[in-house]
Amino acid sequence: IYLFVVAIFGLHYLPASDPVTTLKMLVLGPLIGIVLFYTSHFPCVAKGILSYPAVRFFGRISYGIYLWQQLATGYYVGAGALFYTCSLSLMAIICVVSFFCIEQPLISLAARLSKAQIRRESAGRFVPGNGNGTPSFVPPVAN
Repeated sequence: IYLFVVAIFGLHYLPASDPVTTLKMLVLGPLIGIVLFYTSHFPCVAKGILSYPAVRFFGRISYGIYLWQQLATGYYVGAGALFYTCSLSLMAIICVVSFFCIEQPLISLAARLSKAQIRRESAGRFVPGNGNGTPSFVPPVAN
């Protein structure tokens, strides 16, 4: 199915002048999918490595790394190895701080808002009284 979809919708986007790049793009997608499926469904070394606390923490702050890495690794005229080392170190600190001070509070807020919305939507839909002590379902009224 993957190759069919690529053939129908994607081949005109692939560089025709570079068959090696085209072959890599056609092979790496399914290969990465197979590896991800295998590591998530079967016991293996990769699953053990990915469950280490340090690796899991890195996964949690990875969105911040994604956001800040372009600024930290951009091309700066005259910048040397020391500059990029300091830049990446500062980026790591910013990512950790932004995770704990911005991302986690917003994730908690979203969870609370979602629970409150679910409670509001389900309030009044279940009412007692079908005769055997179990609540009966009342469909919501269309607005």
